[in-house]
Amino acid sequence: MSMVTFYPKSDRFCAGNPEALQITHGCNRHQHWQKQIGFGLVGNEDGIPFYGDVHDGNRSDKAWNPEVLSRIHEQFKQAKIDDEWIDAADSAAMTKDALAQTKAANAFLVTRGPSSLRIVKRAWAEADSPHIPWSEPFALAERNGATHRVWETASTYEGHPVRLIVVESSALDQRKRKTLEKERVKEAELLREEQIRWERHLFSCREDAEQALTSLKASLRSRFHRVEAAVEEIVRPKKRRGRPKKGAEPEMETLHLLRLDIEFDHEA
Repeated sequence: MSMVTFYPKSDRFCAGNPEALQITHGCNRHQHWQKQIGFGLVGNEDGIPFYGDVHDGNRSDKAWNPEVLSRIHEQFKQAKIDDEWIDAADSAAMTKDALAQTKAANAFLVTRGPSSLRIVKRAWAEADSPHIPWSEPFALAERNGATHRVWETASTYEGHPVRLIVVESSALDQRKRKTLEKERVKEAELLREEQIRWERHLFSCREDAEQALTSLKASLRSRFHRVEAAVEEIVRPKKRRGRPKKGAEPEMETLHLLRLDIEFDHEA
């Protein structure tokens, strides 16, 4: 076994130097307990890499994207390339700094809008309108026969104009319908169990039943069904131990239960 020791000429790579590469814990999907470093790679439309770097293990994509845009811009300037270009990145590139650097680099950014953004939620809500002028359906591949249609709108984000394109897929719609049907059946089963449980639970005091009704209404989160719940009063002979006396009038008692009426909501 041999060992090679590297002696740097400067303290740039020493652990105490703040500019040194930080091998530390980061956003690792598989092994959160291990330290890491990050590798960044940018390729062109043919899959040929033309930029790469190594960065700290806890460097986030939101901080890395603007830096990469700036460095690629410098490379293009050195190569005397003044043409506009397109940066295709994931949703982490949708930040104020990345958009500003995209504009400075004479580039266009194509990314997926994060679902947490208000402009994305607004576009989704508008896309559900029956008056939206969707494009004609088109297919990108014949493998699964899926078709797509798109609708475009415009907005601003962090002071920058953006184009938002909503894409609807027939294959995704089919999967969603199957998923929604499974969720509807599961919800119906759970509501039926609740219905049986509360109709078997008898209250001697109406106030206790009303309190249970209030808690039940607050806890119900029905998505596919309409649920009406109310306190129902029942009067029945009071149960006694032993055999009742001949000719004795049965003693009656008043009890209360929660009655649930469940109906499928066709508009949900």
